Amino acid sequence: MNLEDLGLSCGGQIGVTSFVASSHPADSCGLNGLPLTPNSVSILGNGQILKTINHPHLAKYLDIVRGKCQRIALVSEFWKKSLKDNLPEASGERLLSISFQILDALAYLNEMRINSLTLSPGNIMFDSSGEIKIFGYGLGFITDYGKLVSFPIGDPRFTAPEVFARGMQTVKSDFGAEIFNESSAELTMSIPEVICPPDKSSVDVWSLGMILLRQVLGVNRLWSNLKVGQILKKVVSLGECETGFSVIEKIAREHGCVDQLHLIDKVLMEFLKKCLTPQQYKRPTPSEMLNMFSFQSMLANHSNGNFPTFPVIELKSNSLYYPDISTFKDNLDYLTVREIYYLWKLAGGDVMTELKKHGLMITTPPIISMPSIVAGEGQEFGIPRQRAALFDKTIITLPLSQLKQCIGALSRKELLPTIQDVKDAERNHLPLIIREKDVRFQCRRVINYRRLLQGYPFRKQMIFEESSSDIVPLYRAQIWSALLNIDYDTVSVYEDIDKETPNPVDRQIEVDIPRCHQYNELLASQEGHRKLKRVLKAWVVMNPHLVYWQGLDSLAAPFLLLNFNNESVAWASLSAFIPKYLNNMFQKDNASVIQEYLAKFSQLQAFHDPVLFNHLDQIGFIPDLYAIPWVLTMFSHVFPLHKIFHLWDTLLLGNSSYPLCVGLAILLQLREQLIESQFNECILLFSEMPAVDIDSVVTQSNRIFENTPQSLTFRVHDQSIPANQKDSSLYYPSIPVSVLKGEKVGRICGNDLIDLIDLRRKISKTPKVSIIDIRSKEDFRSGCLPDAVNIPSNFFEDSDNFPIEAGLEQAKSLGKIIAVVGRDKDPAVYKVAENLLLNQFPRVVTVHGGIEVFKKADILVFPSPNQ
Repeated sequence: MNLEDLGLSCGGQIGVTSFVASSHPADSCGLNGLPLTPNSVSILGNGQILKTINHPHLAKYLDIVRGKCQRIALVSEFWKKSLKDNLPEASGERLLSISFQILDALAYLNEMRINSLTLSPGNIMFDSSGEIKIFGYGLGFITDYGKLVSFPIGDPRFTAPEVFARGMQTVKSDFGAEIFNESSAELTMSIPEVICPPDKSSVDVWSLGMILLRQVLGVNRLWSNLKVGQILKKVVSLGECETGFSVIEKIAREHGCVDQLHLIDKVLMEFLKKCLTPQQYKRPTPSEMLNMFSFQSMLANHSNGNFPTFPVIELKSNSLYYPDISTFKDNLDYLTVREIYYLWKLAGGDVMTELKKHGLMITTPPIISMPSIVAGEGQEFGIPRQRAALFDKTIITLPLSQLKQCIGALSRKELLPTIQDVKDAERNHLPLIIREKDVRFQCRRVINYRRLLQGYPFRKQMIFEESSSDIVPLYRAQIWSALLNIDYDTVSVYEDIDKETPNPVDRQIEVDIPRCHQYNELLASQEGHRKLKRVLKAWVVMNPHLVYWQGLDSLAAPFLLLNFNNESVAWASLSAFIPKYLNNMFQKDNASVIQEYLAKFSQLQAFHDPVLFNHLDQIGFIPDLYAIPWVLTMFSHVFPLHKIFHLWDTLLLGNSSYPLCVGLAILLQLREQLIESQFNECILLFSEMPAVDIDSVVTQSNRIFENTPQSLTFRVHDQSIPANQKDSSLYYPSIPVSVLKGEKVGRICGNDLIDLIDLRRKISKTPKVSIIDIRSKEDFRSGCLPDAVNIPSNFFEDSDNFPIEAGLEQAKSLGKIIAVVGRDKDPAVYKVAENLLLNQFPRVVTVHGGIEVFKKADILVFPSPNQ
């Protein structure tokens, strides 16, 4: 994880600006019949990339919030002092220094294919050390340069003439249309292309030139006595000039400042001429301006921006530092600005509430905003233009007093812990929902996880140990990546994958994406659709031996939502998740894989709850009817994403058998309804997943997982089993699916039974297993397992009459595992076990390979006369 500065940057604050997105005509649908994505949702998706921007001269975006009535709020750093306040004593050298910082920031944005269009004196701010911080630079990009809003982007006084010449951007009417593909002779739905700036990056260079010219001429406000329409004409006329100097001369003449021109520094004048070159194709871009003028002295102490990635591949030794805590004023200085905002929300902060407090959430009664005419196609005419639809430059400061009060009592040791302090920290055993709302607890946890993630992969084991307690939502994306062992340069690998060439599965992917968790605003956005398509195509390309099955989109959705700005990690996480939990599940013929999974799930039910199993088995409600979506999507298709996050927090700590435990925990939570239901009622119950307490499911899943012999849930297609153990008769049983489906009682391996016997009582003072040896008395006397009870199989022929001396009721009451042992492949073993199951005995298993597998283990003994 990249290192970030602590505290609010040099006297900065957290501020909010707000605007309203434009609306589609009523009941608008694309030609594919689906409703058009609201413009505010598209803005929300577009804006996520802004949160990754990390440059010393750009204010950090912390959040993009979508409210009611298409309102969007942008949360970012800001500073009170700006270039709007003027710098009366600024020398040419100082202005060039400012220009260098601005150009460097603009060049950084251009690398991300972003033009600002909003550069103005009010948006060029100064921190407490005098460094430049550009504010509000993302407005053009997130609104698709004006397509998604009904107001112009930027201040017309500082906007380049070519922007007005091209006119306002509008949304194409054929969005979401279906396009006929001649090569495949079929209709394919077109997901919108990536946003590209409509202008060259030199438009921002013009804005910089106008800002500097205003400064050197000493003009407080350009064309202050003109109306907007007149200003637009003035700016457009500047584009008709021949040279940059003629632009400068014309502006100076219009403001009565011609005498000021000869006072301008020669280097600065040349700089202004280049910036204000009227012809767009001749005007340099920000990066060209940096190379064109000599900024060597400034480059010496220059710090480039970086694109945050996880995991960090390069060495971090040179960038490691120990903060100078003597300069810290309060506990907020120990946190990064993103952590401060995260904790501010936990402490009761709400962006939309702050906007309401300051009167920016003005709503208009519907009767006033009704159109005069509505056409048959849904077009509206004569709608009064609302002031709320215009852009408001007001910046609301978020109050941090409540947060300071919440974390004020934390000690320095808690705020700046060593790795040993993290290890020694006392566990909090309160319910997870309480821990996630506890500001002080979350403050300690975000600091601990930040320290550990900065040491990844060296601190991988500690991250795993801490995750067993809880996972901080702020760093969930990075923690999941660590749990999945993502420790390579994912960006380079992902960029080399061909995600553009048409593929036979493209049609199915594009059909599935608009149905994948579309209640989530990010995944419903155009950017979400684009990203999900690329991630899925990358997985398909990199796994030619596997196929795309419906449900893969649901599997990818949680990873993409967490890593929305880091597709490569989303793809790498999906690629690591599938082999671990769904190995071979996406083969072209996966019938045997699914049937094995369902058979193991059925046996797990029988092991833990024979009453429920017998009822469902009797009415014919088998897992094939309801559990296949659970298996293929690891429950991501049946639960909303916020529940999936909590469920997978624990699932990622377990092995491939843990999902079976989750499935059983869901059934146990619905047990009362299922016991009282017949087949039709059960079908209706699972037609739409009933409400499930996910925290209880996780707790119950852990209990099931801990109390289930590992080999009971072993699957042949599980890649996590060591190869040397798969071939051993004492270890994991390899059973054909046809045989597995015919057995209601599961098998365990000989090694698991040896561990349960626990001869030296290392695990428990009392044995956890009761062994029933069903061989004849003669065979039993020739050698048996320790503490085994001999009850020949003929005693169980009457399923209603079990021998009391076997102690079966005692084993049942004590919760012991009842292991039925006999000769290898003796059908009587399975009959006895199923009779026990029919009589509601829980925790019944058979031993794979029979008594013969223990002969080489040196564990068989001769029975005592009492046995």
